[in-house]
Amino acid sequence: MNTDEEKILNADYKCYDDENFRNAVIQALKDYDKIKEREEKDKKKAAWEETNRKLGVKEGKANILPYLKLILRPKHYLYENSDYISAISVILQIIYIFFEKFLILVSICAICYAPLQFVVSFLPILTWYNDIVLVLFAFDFFMASRFFQLFRVYIINIHDENKLYNIFGAWMSCISVVSTIVPILFFK
Repeated sequence: MNTDEEKILNADYKCYDDENFRNAVIQALKDYDKIKEREEKDKKKAAWEETNRKLGVKEGKANILPYLKLILRPKHYLYENSDYISAISVILQIIYIFFEKFLILVSICAICYAPLQFVVSFLPILTWYNDIVLVLFAFDFFMASRFFQLFRVYIINIHDENKLYNIFGAWMSCISVVSTIVPILFFK
């Protein structure tokens, strides 16, 4: 017998009054809720891992090819909601990778401009304090790219579909606002 079973069998049940009984029932209900939450979490994690296994995704790697397979798959093969969740996760990862790489490129160009302005004849020469400001902006862009990398890692580790839907909705609204304002500014 387990020690827990022995404790239950050897317990003195005559000492329970109403207050102790009520506390025992409340504790049992709390334990039941914790067990249910753990089972629900394990079930979601298993569904997530099953979807990633079907698509051939390796843990912690953002590979686009398996998700292209998901997007191009006919709808009668998509049974589970976790397929759509993983597709949204990949779309968000692609957005974050794009911004990360773009900001790194901008910061490299800004840092390279300082010495290249003296070598290349068609580049205008900036004053020394403008060079310092340019390098500081390059550092800011580099730090912003690191934040996008952190966001991408966060997206990889999210398994809650509501959070992914909210983040995806926020990005889509930002993209729609930018796609509305840009033509107005450039095509007056």
